[in-house]
Amino acid sequence: MSSFVSGALGALTVLVAAGIARRAAWHRWRRHGGRFGARRVLRRIGATPEQERAVLAETDALAEVLGALRRDAGALRGDLAELLASPSLDPARVGAALDARLSRAGELRARLAEAVARIHAALGPEQRARLAALVREGPHGRCGRHRHAAPA
Repeated sequence: MSSFVSGALGALTVLVAAGIARRAAWHRWRRHGGRFGARRVLRRIGATPEQERAVLAETDALAEVLGALRRDAGALRGDLAELLASPSLDPARVGAALDARLSRAGELRARLAEAVARIHAALGPEQRARLAALVREGPHGRCGRHRHAAPA
């Protein structure tokens, strides 16, 4: 076998192995539902295992509602595209398409309010203060690149 062919096979093997590793990591992340950020926050506030279970149950339920809302957004895009492609636009049909999706957004609002109340009840005063500080700082903390100057 020539050195070119063996080198090409070696490179191909490395690329295939990297693709398999990437796919396995993606599946592992998806299996855990992207909970790593929530677990990190819970560790930072000193949550007990029982509190972790309660908070993660709420975040999982919210993730399901958000997933349904995302799927609805895709359906809404399709509906609006059909309405825009029609020879004449009926405002009532546009309103009906929007109203169906906005009612689901209202459901999300109610579910989010309930989840925040349950998370608040599950945490102690010090944990709530730490969580509030993390929420106030945002995802990048005080030195985050997306942090804007405070208004004067």
